[in-house]
Amino acid sequence: MNCDGGSYTVPSGTYTAPNITALQTLTTTFSDITSSVITYTPPEGTIAVIYQHEMKISTGNDTRLICSFKFFVDGTEVVYARAGADGNYFGGRLPFSWVIPVGGTADSNTGRVASWTSGKELKMQGNTYSASYDTRLHVNQEWNNSGTDVFNAPTLTITAIGGKYNG
Repeated sequence: MNCDGGSYTVPSGTYTAPNITALQTLTTTFSDITSSVITYTPPEGTIAVIYQHEMKISTGNDTRLICSFKFFVDGTEVVYARAGADGNYFGGRLPFSWVIPVGGTADSNTGRVASWTSGKELKMQGNTYSASYDTRLHVNQEWNNSGTDVFNAPTLTITAIGGKYNG
């Protein structure tokens, strides 16, 4: 889904994409990546949910960024999904993907959930190492060598995989 506020109806319900129209600046405190938040219920028989989020990330007024990201399933951090970015004059699309297994014993390290029959909030949080490492999301810095920053839309994709969990 493009994060443009559009609604999508699938067998498990109707979902509205986040409506992102402006850049987001990270601070030194972890906060929600606004384009990454969705509450989702997979269809019956789902054995895994694939969460994919992609956003533009760039330096701001500084020439370097250092930032960290966390992923959460229903308020619980998925420890093994921690990610980061570090670079001088960095300015690329940052893809994130995680498979959430359904069935068996819940595990906060991997994100496995024992069962999933109602809405669970999926989201990412991010922060920057220090105020001197300005990190901005959803913006192309100095587009086409013009000195002008332009908005770059994030995307969010949720895929449910059906089958039978064999433990």
